Amino acid sequence: MKRNVVIFTVVALCLCACTHDNSETFSTGDLYKSKNIVAKAAELGLSAEEYSKMPEKVLKHREASMKLADYVELKERTFYLTISKQKAETLGVSGEQYDVVVKDLNATNAAIREAMENGDTLDLSGAIEELRTTISNIRKGAKSPSSLETISDGDNQKQSGRIETTSSDFGTDSFYPPNYKNRVIFTCMTKAAFFPVYTCKTKVFGEFKAVTSHGSFGKNTTIEVPLAASGAMLCAELFFKTTDSSGGIAAWKAE
Repeated sequence: MKRNVVIFTVVALCLCACTHDNSETFSTGDLYKSKNIVAKAAELGLSAEEYSKMPEKVLKHREASMKLADYVELKERTFYLTISKQKAETLGVSGEQYDVVVKDLNATNAAIREAMENGDTLDLSGAIEELRTTISNIRKGAKSPSSLETISDGDNQKQSGRIETTSSDFGTDSFYPPNYKNRVIFTCMTKAAFFPVYTCKTKVFGEFKAVTSHGSFGKNTTIEVPLAASGAMLCAELFFKTTDSSGGIAAWKAE
């Protein structure tokens, strides 16, 4: 009887030890996975949270943009690549990813032409240098300044928010501005394109106000758009879009 008790005790202790060892293994595995995500996110200039939320296709698009950053040029307000699709493949950029980058550049060029025709002023000087400096800093391990968090000004009413898109279509939001609010500040971020063109609009009582501006990979762009009216329980509709085919993010705040 005593022998049976001893054997049972030894077996129980072994089972406990095995269970404990497995929990340590899982814990170590989770830690490794977490560190791996942080490292991969840093390589793309993203936080671990942003990296985890982005679809694999968008991450690949962003990676392709970084690899091709040294081969984009600007001439007469037109952006273009100086590397062929075949050469890009030797850098690890697939033909599909190359086509997406070219598509986004063409969309940017078209938006720039339209903005200029509408009388908007877009200063493109230094755009190439800024892009390459940003990419270089990311490669060196510097954190990208383009992380966005929803802004809140402490009002009980909703006076701030976030619009995220997954394509080049408009994303929307709305709120009720008190009479002391007369504009909306949009802080815009691209997901993968080199030089996105952003269009931000407000609509109150049927009247639109719109501002178009360009951005750069890894950098936030701030756009101020006036409100046509406020107070009296008027609803303000907000619109945001980017030429980035992967979409973008805009944190907004009424002021």
